[in-house]
Amino acid sequence: MVSSTSQSTLFMICIYIISLIYAVFEIFLQSFSFSDELLTLIVLFYSILCARILLKKEFLFFLFVVCFYIIYSIIIHSNVVEAILRDAFLIAKPFICFYAAYYIKYNISLYQKRKLANLSLFLGCCLWCMLPFIQQIYPNTTSYYPPCLLCAVSYLFFSKREKKDWIIALLLMFPGLFSNRSKFYTEFILFVFIGFCWKKARISLKLVIPLLLVAVLSIFINWNKFSIYFISGVDSGVARSLLYFNAFSILRDFFPFGSGFGSYATDTSGKYYSDMYYAYDLNTVYGLSESDYGTEDDFFSDTFYPVLIGEFGLIGMVLFTFFWIKRYYRISHDSFRIKFFSFLLFFILVESIASPTFVTMTSLPLMFIIAMMTKEKY
Repeated sequence: MVSSTSQSTLFMICIYIISLIYAVFEIFLQSFSFSDELLTLIVLFYSILCARILLKKEFLFFLFVVCFYIIYSIIIHSNVVEAILRDAFLIAKPFICFYAAYYIKYNISLYQKRKLANLSLFLGCCLWCMLPFIQQIYPNTTSYYPPCLLCAVSYLFFSKREKKDWIIALLLMFPGLFSNRSKFYTEFILFVFIGFCWKKARISLKLVIPLLLVAVLSIFINWNKFSIYFISGVDSGVARSLLYFNAFSILRDFFPFGSGFGSYATDTSGKYYSDMYYAYDLNTVYGLSESDYGTEDDFFSDTFYPVLIGEFGLIGMVLFTFFWIKRYYRISHDSFRIKFFSFLLFFILVESIASPTFVTMTSLPLMFIIAMMTKEKY
């Protein structure tokens, strides 16, 4: 008879493989855009039935927060009920995947890890083969580098984690540079620094100085976009800049809980056009008008932080920060895990500046990895 742990192990491996393959080849699977939601539901139901996740205190607290914001959103009429529920699930999706992978009991063997590392290496090689054709395959090359990074971190996590594995992971990331995206240049530089220059995973003056240099270099590399997003973009009427600018107005006007689910800077808020866009004169902004939704000019879900600031207010910002602080203290503080977690967190936080990556399929394998890495301590 197969033990429950073996069944759970097989389940988690299958779910992870599906999420990774889908995230890597998402450009070819546009007709299956609902796959991440379906995958999340499967993981949630399995964790409820087999992992008794509803008895876990942290997950219950998370569930309480989500339910509170749903009720709060309905009370203040942030949008129609269908929009509120849809937005709640989309934003809860990465957290559900994390908690499921964290609480399900499984034990991935060294043999299985080696197979997962080989799969990641194979997928990375596929991306290398696609490199000469990325202009034809990707309407926007921004979508090319996240799969490269996913293959790299997946390979590194399941490998023996030796120096050669860091080098192989770096080579898997390398083709992403040809997407010509300044964000990825920054992430690539940090990966090199963490993997090959950060010898001891602890905070010291010798570490702070190079990190400051990396930060300055990042701003320099990203200066044009940084200036547009946060300096000149508001006057120029850039949608992303105005989403940031008005998020703080919403933070003030709906203090401390924000404007609620389905109300601002999400795909749902565009599909079920939110009154917030009229209230803050965003309905005439290019990319944010009601007629722009679903077209090539759709910029409703163009970033993540305005969602966090606007929809969830001060409370949401505090809870989001607390979630990541707790993850840091829950991982086993050996050198590899600290460095690896630092890079994954940096990637998520940087990508969230100008992308909804955290609530897309890309985040699912990352949240699975973070949960697995946290479990390794135990």
